[in-house]
Order: sequence, then C-alpha cells, then structure tokens
Amino acid sequence: MSEAAKILQKKLTPDGIVALFEKLYNARADTSDAFLYLLFELQMIDRAREILENSDEEDFKEFKLLLFLRDHGKKCDTSFFVR
Repeated sequence: MSEAAKILQKKLTPDGIVALFEKLYNARADTSDAFLYLLFELQMIDRAREILENSDEEDFKEFKLLLFLRDHGKKCDTSFFVR
C-alpha cells in the first residue's frame, strides 16, 4: 500500500491524497503505514504524532523512530523507514 501512496502522491493534490488515505486508514488497519508515510512526506507531523502517540507501544516502531529523529533535528528520508 505504501508503494501506491508513493505513486499517487505524484498524481493527486496533497489534500486529495490525504483524504483518500485517511478514508482507507479509517476503514482498513493495514493502510496505516501508507497513511503515516504520506503524513510525514507532506510534513503533517502533528497529525502523524497524534496517531503514533495513541498507538500501542509495539506498533509503528519505524515511524516512531522517524519522529524521534525529526524531533531531534535529524533529517531522514521517509522512504527509508517504509517497507
């Protein structure tokens, strides 16, 4: 699903792709990585932070690490953290 997000990000407006993947995220739990990927790519860090802070400790470890690095001034490519 993350590959679809990468492709669609180039074809849709930011608002359009976020709306699409937010609907998918709310309907299907297996789209959460793609939704988080988009939020990070579009610099919507506060929305990503909210999801990550409300998740189980074991969930989204890669994105939590990415958030930690960004919070500490490190610039990392989001796609490095997506499988």
